Amino acid sequence: MTQRHILLPLSAHCSKNTDFHLTGRFQKRKRRGFCRREIGGYLIEEVRDLLFFLEQEQQTLQNSRLQWEQELKLFADLAHLYIKLKTITKLSTKHRHLLASVDLFLCAESSMYSAVSHLLRRRLGDAESVTRRAIEETATAYRLFKHPNLLEVYRDAYPISKDSSSSDWRPSEQYRQAFASGKLFSEPPEFWSELKIDYAMFSVMAVHAGLGTITKLVTTDTMRTMPLFEPDDKNIYRTWYHFCSIYSSLLKVFVHILRGAGNNDMIRLLEDEIVSWHNRASALLEKRAPWIAESTKARWAEQGKNRFE
Repeated sequence: MTQRHILLPLSAHCSKNTDFHLTGRFQKRKRRGFCRREIGGYLIEEVRDLLFFLEQEQQTLQNSRLQWEQELKLFADLAHLYIKLKTITKLSTKHRHLLASVDLFLCAESSMYSAVSHLLRRRLGDAESVTRRAIEETATAYRLFKHPNLLEVYRDAYPISKDSSSSDWRPSEQYRQAFASGKLFSEPPEFWSELKIDYAMFSVMAVHAGLGTITKLVTTDTMRTMPLFEPDDKNIYRTWYHFCSIYSSLLKVFVHILRGAGNNDMIRLLEDEIVSWHNRASALLEKRAPWIAESTKARWAEQGKNRFE
């Protein structure tokens, strides 16, 4: 498993004069793209060869497609339901108020594809980061659908001056107030309650540079290491089904938003297909990962039988 090593304290048996590059273990690592250098009282081991990392990532992707073939197929079926919603949505001039929400639907779909790609590469932090964005994209789309008067505030969220200004790329006060997380996840609050927790958790663990981002670092012997790929299969399993729950919930929000721009009979058929997909996903969860906490299963089952209202 490829790892990136940082801030290695010198152990008692290693003096500052030791030439680490000439020892057998370190020399082998150097040949594989690693090198070590001293800074003050610390030894830093770094991955210098990006191509070596990319080779390992490609191998990880190939292995994952075999190991989680059933979960990947499940997600591919869910992605097909996203595509089906696009095909039955017919926009006209009377749907101008939906254009921003439709754009965000396409963004959320793209985020889902990125999340699956990262997950197959065992890059959980990256997968969680784009999933947080997908949740925000969906919540914003619904807020714009419910409150079309906010469209102008949304479009002017980041005013840019003609001359470079320190205020550029800062959200306007109107946007900050109208699209604060407390408002994004407030309608209806019972539907967003779990997704709001997911959003906050991914913010801490995968987006912001707080303590959550360094929890994945581990100490082995005298080394402080950051695994480049998630080593625990159980964490991968848990994330597959967690993401299935999240992205199927987001799809139901967009079905609700676009209901008026599609054929009613086809929308109902799509909702039936979503329920059928949930049932298959629940059965696969029981078969492949029965050790997942009962609370997770309960959430999964509840979302499978309710549509967004």
